[in-house]
Amino acid sequence: MISLLVLIIVPPISTTFAGNIVLIELIYGLVILMCIIYTTSSNRELVGFLILGLLAFITFILQSDLFWLRILNGGATLSFFTLVFLKIVNYIMHSKEVDANDLFACVSGYLILGVLATPLFLLIEESFPNAFTLPENADFYDFIYFSYVTLTSIGYGDISPVHPLAKSCTIMIGLIGQLYLTILVALIIGKYLAAETNQIDNNNNDEPKSL
Repeated sequence: MISLLVLIIVPPISTTFAGNIVLIELIYGLVILMCIIYTTSSNRELVGFLILGLLAFITFILQSDLFWLRILNGGATLSFFTLVFLKIVNYIMHSKEVDANDLFACVSGYLILGVLATPLFLLIEESFPNAFTLPENADFYDFIYFSYVTLTSIGYGDISPVHPLAKSCTIMIGLIGQLYLTILVALIIGKYLAAETNQIDNNNNDEPKSL
């Protein structure tokens, strides 16, 4: 969760320093590494996530004017973070008791959605140039910004979808963000209340019966 927050907050601050591109690459790699460490539960998953994560990270660093390399990066990144998101949701749904890990997982899942949407929008822009109205010299962080603006349904309008596919995916990401908050948060609250009720019942059953 902390690495995701750093990815959101640090890049615009680092633009005033030399070597900011390297810093962004290091933060992005840290996010991928943390996802691999904290979401895999078996050696098979670890190997699979590691291969896909390395592919996403290496192609992110090597991005150039090569169209196929940017498409490969978008596909690998989208696949990787989709799997991470599904693992987090599965963890939340199958946890029996609500603790700090569940809360951190819930926040991380929501933040992952923004990172997940970024390569999706990038793929659309690569496949259909000018699919979005973008500022001059738009970069990777502009799409991260647009992803979270869409996810939170803020919609400032400085970046907006133009192509029909871009519009459709923008609507989809906005809906997923709202449904995530509604369903997952309700699920966590329900589990917490159920645990509290069971605890009260157990305490009542343990009390000695008066004559």
